[in-house]
Amino acid sequence: MTTLRQIAEAQSQTEELEDAYLRERGWQHTCDTPGSLWVWSKTLPDGRVILTSKTQALAFASVMERTSSGAPGDDVREWDRELNDGAAPSKRAMPKRA
Repeated sequence: MTTLRQIAEAQSQTEELEDAYLRERGWQHTCDTPGSLWVWSKTLPDGRVILTSKTQALAFASVMERTSSGAPGDDVREWDRELNDGAAPSKRAMPKRA
Protein backbone atom coordinates (compact mmCIF):
# COMPACT_ATOMS: atom_id res chain seq x y z
CA MET A 1 0.00 0.00 0.00
CA THR A 2 1.29 3.46 -0.92
CA THR A 3 1.48 5.98 1.90
CA LEU A 4 1.32 9.77 1.87
CA ARG A 5 4.87 9.79 3.21
CA GLN A 6 6.06 7.82 0.16
CA ILE A 7 4.30 10.28 -2.14
CA ALA A 8 5.87 13.25 -0.35
CA GLU A 9 9.33 11.66 -0.59
CA ALA A 10 8.87 10.96 -4.31
CA GLN A 11 7.70 14.54 -4.92
CA SER A 12 10.72 15.89 -3.04
CA GLN A 13 13.08 13.71 -5.07
CA THR A 14 11.39 14.84 -8.31
CA GLU A 15 11.82 18.51 -7.34
CA GLU A 16 15.50 17.94 -6.57
CA LEU A 17 16.01 16.24 -9.94
CA GLU A 18 14.18 19.03 -11.79
CA ASP A 19 16.32 21.67 -10.02
CA ALA A 20 19.51 19.77 -10.91
CA TYR A 21 18.36 19.40 -14.54
CA LEU A 22 17.81 23.15 -14.87
CA ARG A 23 21.04 24.16 -13.10
CA GLU A 24 23.08 21.79 -15.30
CA ARG A 25 21.68 23.68 -18.29
CA GLY A 26 22.59 27.15 -17.02
CA TRP A 27 19.39 28.14 -15.24
CA GLN A 28 19.50 29.97 -11.90
CA HIS A 29 16.83 30.06 -9.20
CA THR A 30 16.80 33.66 -8.04
CA CYS A 31 14.74 36.31 -6.28
CA ASP A 32 16.96 39.12 -7.62
CA THR A 33 14.11 40.27 -9.84
CA PRO A 34 11.58 43.11 -9.93
CA GLY A 35 9.15 42.43 -7.10
CA SER A 36 11.64 40.02 -5.50
CA LEU A 37 9.70 37.02 -6.79
CA TRP A 38 11.43 33.62 -6.90
CA VAL A 39 11.83 32.66 -10.56
CA TRP A 40 14.10 30.64 -12.79
CA SER A 41 16.41 32.77 -14.93
CA LYS A 42 18.56 32.08 -17.99
CA THR A 43 20.47 34.42 -20.30
CA LEU A 44 20.24 33.34 -23.93
CA PRO A 45 23.24 33.59 -26.30
CA ASP A 46 21.73 36.68 -27.95
CA GLY A 47 21.51 38.49 -24.58
CA ARG A 48 17.80 38.07 -23.90
CA VAL A 49 16.94 36.93 -20.38
CA ILE A 50 14.17 34.48 -19.55
CA LEU A 51 12.47 34.88 -16.14
CA THR A 52 9.84 32.23 -15.57
CA SER A 53 8.32 29.54 -13.36
CA LYS A 54 9.94 26.14 -12.92
CA THR A 55 7.28 24.48 -15.07
CA GLN A 56 7.92 26.86 -17.95
CA ALA A 57 11.71 26.71 -17.45
CA LEU A 58 11.53 22.92 -17.82
CA ALA A 59 9.57 23.39 -21.06
CA PHE A 60 12.11 25.92 -22.37
CA ALA A 61 15.02 23.64 -21.40
CA SER A 62 13.41 20.70 -23.17
CA VAL A 63 12.94 22.67 -26.39
CA MET A 64 16.46 24.09 -26.20
CA GLU A 65 17.89 20.62 -25.71
CA ARG A 66 16.04 19.30 -28.78
CA THR A 67 16.85 22.24 -31.08
CA SER A 68 20.34 23.29 -30.01
CA SER A 69 23.74 21.90 -30.78
CA GLY A 70 24.82 23.36 -27.45
CA ALA A 71 27.43 25.54 -29.11
CA PRO A 72 27.84 29.10 -27.79
CA GLY A 73 25.89 31.51 -29.97
CA ASP A 74 23.63 28.77 -31.29
CA ASP A 75 20.78 30.25 -33.30
CA VAL A 76 17.97 30.91 -30.80
CA ARG A 77 15.51 31.63 -33.60
CA GLU A 78 14.83 27.88 -33.67
CA TRP A 79 13.84 28.10 -30.01
CA ASP A 80 11.54 31.04 -30.77
CA ARG A 81 9.72 29.10 -33.48
CA GLU A 82 9.08 26.00 -31.42
CA LEU A 83 8.28 27.82 -28.17
CA ASN A 84 5.82 30.10 -29.94
CA ASP A 85 4.14 27.27 -31.89
CA GLY A 86 5.43 28.47 -35.24
CA ALA A 87 4.96 32.17 -34.58
CA ALA A 88 7.36 34.52 -36.34
CA PRO A 89 10.80 34.67 -34.72
CA SER A 90 11.69 37.64 -32.58
CA LYS A 91 12.47 40.77 -34.56
CA ARG A 92 15.38 41.42 -32.20
CA ALA A 93 18.70 41.51 -34.02
CA MET A 94 20.54 38.25 -33.91
CA PRO A 95 24.31 38.10 -33.30
CA LYS A 96 26.45 37.15 -36.28
CA ARG A 97 27.95 33.70 -36.16
CA ALA A 98 31.71 33.38 -36.42
